[in-house]
Amino acid sequence: MSSCSLSCFMISSGLFQRSCLVRSQRILHQQQQGQFSSLSGYFLYTYIYQRCCASKCVTPGLEQPPPISAASMWTRQDIIKFKEIVAASGSESVISINHGEIMTVRIPTLEDKSCIFWEFATDSYDLGFGIFFEWTEEPGQAVTIHISDSEDDEEEGVVVPEFELEDGEPLGDVERGSGGCVATLDEGPPISVIMPVYRRDCHLEVYVGNHGFPGRGAYLLKFDNSYSFWRSKTLYYRLYYK
Repeated sequence: MSSCSLSCFMISSGLFQRSCLVRSQRILHQQQQGQFSSLSGYFLYTYIYQRCCASKCVTPGLEQPPPISAASMWTRQDIIKFKEIVAASGSESVISINHGEIMTVRIPTLEDKSCIFWEFATDSYDLGFGIFFEWTEEPGQAVTIHISDSEDDEEEGVVVPEFELEDGEPLGDVERGSGGCVATLDEGPPISVIMPVYRRDCHLEVYVGNHGFPGRGAYLLKFDNSYSFWRSKTLYYRLYYK
């Protein structure tokens, strides 16, 4: 049996779908570099694109989430003063993110609030940052932090890149923005991309932003150091509601 026939035969397997999502990212990179050498690779990526991107990445059985507005983000020059204030406020606001790790801050929406704000900066080196929204009717009340390596993050919620953005820029890495569609394979809630993960020069300026609640759920703020092989990053951050 050829590799293409085997792929089509196994397409109904949930385990196979998980491996396809991870493999599709590598296949897309090969396609962009002109390295697509097998029909099986083409069919794998086509299947993932149709199942996830064409269906707007909604987990089967769940309603499609409504459109989500863009976040506002700008920078300030008072980075030294900002880091001094954050450091003085408590050690929980200063975190070291090791090389290869991704820190996810989960912030639930609250009934008496309408917006979240964030501020962050780092020492010496840049850091990837992006925002996602998890649609759930039971987001909880507590803000939580989860630190994982890049492989763990791929398994929990895989970002499936599209071929290109509207302006022609390809997706799929922290250098250019790992946006696109987000699929959850464990029958969890659907997730929308508010702001793709890009590398930010937050060692030079303070990054500040806000976003109005699109509905009931939880924000997932990603601080991404997965691209770094050697350097850990010290993050100074503040999060608050309005």
